[in-house]
Amino acid sequence: MVNIFDDYIYIFFIHIFYMKIRLKLIESSEEIARVYDFLKAFPLEYPNYSNWLKKCRKELKEGHKSGFYAKISSKIIGSIIFQKHKQQPSVLEIKNLRVAGEYKNKGVGTQLLDLTEELAKKKNFKGVQIDTHSENIDMINFLLKRGFKIEKQEPLYNPKKQETILHKKI
Repeated sequence: MVNIFDDYIYIFFIHIFYMKIRLKLIESSEEIARVYDFLKAFPLEYPNYSNWLKKCRKELKEGHKSGFYAKISSKIIGSIIFQKHKQQPSVLEIKNLRVAGEYKNKGVGTQLLDLTEELAKKKNFKGVQIDTHSENIDMINFLLKRGFKIEKQEPLYNPKKQETILHKKI
């Protein structure tokens, strides 16, 4: 399978509070393994999250998913995983956006999201979609500040828990 993002190699440097952060497209098996380990260190309250992580690693290897990661030296401090939306192929769906705790509110998540939106535009996607737990107000506010609009709320992963689905036209 051909990775729909394989011709897009992007390395970007940002300086935040005197930290030299490198953003890079996840490409190699080694990078996939390192991002997988990073995500494993921050478990989420989603049913079967560990199974999703294994599936995500496999789909990154096969090119069904793609993503970027942020690092300082060799330490991964954030990542974003995305794929073409299965029901809406003109939409890029963000499956996971994660920043290590000590690097939150320092612009890392914004840079990962901006880079993903830039890629989506370059690849002619019409929008970007993401979901989060409805009680994750910080994440919802973060996305609203970046131009996302709440599309709907519904249980996606657990019948007892609402998720907020947000969308941004690009």
